[in-house]
Amino acid sequence: MLTMGLRPVDLTRDRIEEVAGWQVRMERGRVAEITRRGAGAWWRADAATGNVDVEWKKAGKARRQAVLLVLPPGWLTDDQRDPAELMLRACAEGATYGGLIPVRGSFF
Repeated sequence: MLTMGLRPVDLTRDRIEEVAGWQVRMERGRVAEITRRGAGAWWRADAATGNVDVEWKKAGKARRQAVLLVLPPGWLTDDQRDPAELMLRACAEGATYGGLIPVRGSFF
């Protein structure tokens, strides 16, 4: 994760560090992809993914930033039923990487 420019994220701190070279691209109100400068698309949405609620769209449009949270390999399993619980556990154990990245594109 560190080689990709991502840093450990501690959600209990007041400030999350900005991460250079990464961005979220929105397309007609959906997250279309997450890109990394020099490497292209790191993640692309398909028909079943990329949807965000209205509040996320409003915040993204107003702030033009989002928090990227990434778990290292081995954290996600097929039997994981609650991704939010997994993310909270990973954050508590210091296993979450990412940072604040810009949001570009069309929100609605």
